[in-house]
Order: sequence, then structure tokens, then C-alpha cells
Amino acid sequence: MGMSLITNWPEQKTFIWMFSYLPMNFYLLIPFIAYTINSTIALYVLFMDPQRKVNRVFCAGFLFVAAWNLSEGMMRSRADYSDAFLWSRIMLTIVFFIPSFILYFSLVFANHRFSKNVLISTFIFFPPFFFSAFLLPYIHKSVTMTPLGFDYVPGPLFPLFSLLYLLVCLFTLSIFYRKYFLTSSKSEKGIFIIILLGFTLPMILGLFTNLFSRMLGIFLPKLGSLFSVFVSLSFLYAIKKHRFLILPISEKKEEGLPLHALQRGTSYIMEEEMPERSYRIFFDLVSHGIHGIIITRTHPSKVKTIVGLQKTPMFWLTSIKGEQNLEPQDLSKILYIVSSFLRESSDSVVLLEGIEYLTYSNTFDAVLRFIYALDDCITLNDSRLVLPVNPKAFSAKEMGLLRKEMTIL
Repeated sequence: MGMSLITNWPEQKTFIWMFSYLPMNFYLLIPFIAYTINSTIALYVLFMDPQRKVNRVFCAGFLFVAAWNLSEGMMRSRADYSDAFLWSRIMLTIVFFIPSFILYFSLVFANHRFSKNVLISTFIFFPPFFFSAFLLPYIHKSVTMTPLGFDYVPGPLFPLFSLLYLLVCLFTLSIFYRKYFLTSSKSEKGIFIIILLGFTLPMILGLFTNLFSRMLGIFLPKLGSLFSVFVSLSFLYAIKKHRFLILPISEKKEEGLPLHALQRGTSYIMEEEMPERSYRIFFDLVSHGIHGIIITRTHPSKVKTIVGLQKTPMFWLTSIKGEQNLEPQDLSKILYIVSSFLRESSDSVVLLEGIEYLTYSNTFDAVLRFIYALDDCITLNDSRLVLPVNPKAFSAKEMGLLRKEMTIL
């Protein structure tokens, strides 16, 4: 069934849309496809690390988006008016909560002080409960049949809700943009560009097709569900490409205190040809409940077999492309991965094995600046750094510069 102009749409103008022959069955499938994709991504992020607050908020928010997708598809595909009316009410109730989750996620992701304030967090989620309890009949009037299935007819307060929705989205974007301009990491800026593009364009298009078109009396296919997929896919790309939203995870905690009491806020240099002792110290710490991350020249599968670590995130220094791989020339990305981990960990340790390979792939001066920046992150986040170094791979002057900034272990 092709799309045609609507002649019986109450109090609305007609508009000839460029995709006037969109198949009916494909249009009805869009919300259900969006539901599958968005719910899968939400659960995937939660599964990667359910302990992190930002992962839990992301999951909850996108499950609400998925629920909106599902209820929209159910409303449009009903044959009975009363069923369509019920699903439209369910859909609008879910939609009321989405702006609150969008705003709250941006605050948690940006580590804004408002996200830690219980009163402000409660206030953020108060409007959807208020709208659902008192204003739903004034925002949602009824449903009507269109050539593309049932759709709801907005009530007198619908323009007010649309305006509030727009203001929340703009404020959320301002938080992301502020975070983008404040960061100096190229890798972190790359993540924010992906998120901003993946969020801004679908938001604008979705607001116009799903909200403003109703306010202006223009009939357009409601493609908000389709645009929501672009948002979730942009986050998925950031997750897979830049390890966004993943880290840290704890190993199984052993009883008692670790044998090696490394002081927090300190970077340690371990002079050894093979990093055996460094790995023993690292394992001792993470097996006692301390979050750990490994940047290694040794393949992670070998590290897991030899050391016995299962959950600790590991990144392989190599020029080979891969999900868990880091190019040795991209020192800014390595620094971003570690600094992101440190910000999320209350008690942590970092093992950087492969400084010789980094020096070979860059210059010693570049690597030294990287070590200095890494040491600053360790100090600011009250963490620990274990740096195994083969003294035969460096000159006496170079070893002196390395020892100067670090504690010999």
C-alpha cells in the first residue's frame, strides 16, 4: 500500500512528502526493527560492566527508547480503534520519560556535579510522573486512522510538551559540547564528535517529523524510531572503536591484604629484562579487589594464560587493527583509555608493559612526555602505575630521565 495525501486529517494541512511511495509494510516494520536494535545495544552495554553508573543509566534510557519503539509499532499496526488508543497512551507515557533520561545520562557521562545531587536527580525525573498523572489527556487527544496506520491526535498542551522536549535536548547538547571543548585529548574529542553527530542530526529530524509537524499541521511519516537507531548506533560505534562506556571490571577478591602495598598516587618503575615480577605484583593487587588495566606488548591471550586474569581489561600494543588493539603511535589514545579508566575507579593500578616498543614506534622524547602525562593522571586520580623497563634497551641518560619522575620498585 503506497502513501497518499490525507484528506480527513483533523485541522491539519496536507504535505506532499518526497518519499510518497513508501511501502506500508516496511513503514510498520521500522518501529519493531528499532526496538530490536535499541534494546540489544542497551543490554550489551549493561552486560559489559553493570557496576558502572553510566552504563546502567545508558541501558535504562535506551530500554525506554526501545519501549517507545515497540509501543509505536503496536499502535500503528492495530486494526481496532480502542487498541490503538490504549497503545498510544502507553507510548506517550514512555515518551515523557525519555527527555529525563537523555538529560541525566549527559550529566552522568560528563561527571557533572548535578548527577551526584539526589535532589536534582529527583527533580529531573519529576516532570514525566507529573505529565503522566495530570497532563496526559491534554497532550494526547485521540487517535485517527491514516494511510500509514493509526496515529495519535495531539491535545492543546502538546506544543508546550514539544517546547520542553526541545529545551531538554538543547541543554543536553550543550553539556556534550562543553565537554568536547574542555578536553585536550584527540581521542576523547573523536568520541564526542561521533556522539554529537549521531545525536544532533537524528534529534533535529525526529523532533520535526514526530513533534513539530503535528504543531504545524503538516502530515509527515513519523520516523523518530528510525532516527533513534542512528543515535544508538553512534554510541555502539564509540563503544567498539574507542572502548567508550567499557571499564573497569574487578577480578575475584581474595581474603586479606595484598602482599605488595604500593602507595596510591605513585608511579613505579621496575627494571627487569622480562616483566615477570611486574605481573606478579599487578596480579596480587587486582586479586584483592583493586581495579586494574593492562597495556601490553604481549598478546592478551598469553597474559591471561600465564597470569590467570579473566576480567581485567587488556589492550595489545600492535599495528594490527583490532577491537582490543592500540596502535603504538597513537599515544594520545592510550592516554585517553588509561585516564578514562582512572576517572571511573576509586582504587586502581595500571600496568604498562612495552615502553621499549613505544619508543621504537615513536621517539624517546615523545614517549617521555607521554610518561610524564600518565604520571600526572596517576597522581590526580590517586592510582598506581607499574612500569617494567628493560634497562639494556635505553641509554644511561634515558634511564636517568625515566627514574627521575618515578619511584624505583
